[in-house]
Amino acid sequence: MLVQKLLAVALAAALLRPAAIYGQAPPTASPGGLKLIVVRGQNEKNNIKLKLAVVPVVEVRDERDRVVPGVRLAFVLPNFGASGTFSDGTASMLVWTDSDGRATASGLVPNNTEGKFNIRVTATYSGKEGSTTILMENTATEGPRLETKKKSNKLVYIIAGAGGAAAAAIFAANSSSNKSSAPAPVPPAPTSVTLGAVTVGGPR
Repeated sequence: MLVQKLLAVALAAALLRPAAIYGQAPPTASPGGLKLIVVRGQNEKNNIKLKLAVVPVVEVRDERDRVVPGVRLAFVLPNFGASGTFSDGTASMLVWTDSDGRATASGLVPNNTEGKFNIRVTATYSGKEGSTTILMENTATEGPRLETKKKSNKLVYIIAGAGGAAAAAIFAANSSSNKSSAPAPVPPAPTSVTLGAVTVGGPR
């Protein structure tokens, strides 16, 4: 009886203190989930006046931190408040990761409501899952995208001006060339008068 009691006490102590058996924290099953990394779009601003939005990009990695191609991702926008739509006019979009493990939700257009909102992103692949959120903001003020557009227009204007100047120079060169290549005016031929023989005789 005494031996049985001692064994029971030892077993109970082992169950209450599993770290004493393994010498470390007890092992746990690996979740085997997918890790979603926001590459582009986090804390970015969309311009509602120009209807310009930052295109969200998400990278998917496995439990060994390797990129995973062919993963299906669902990007879901809010139905109310600050939000937007994708290229097909809906608030959700399915995208698959490319060979680099990245998925791009192209065609995002902000709505007319200012404010911050979250894009919910979920991934599924071979029984594995993962999720994340992308925080964005709709604004009517000048943002990075608007400044880029202005600089682009300015560059176009500069190019157009340079093109106009080049055209003017080409036109002037052509005009000068045409003038130099035109034949010189031919001077008028001299007029000659031939007089017949003059006969002088006595009075008749």
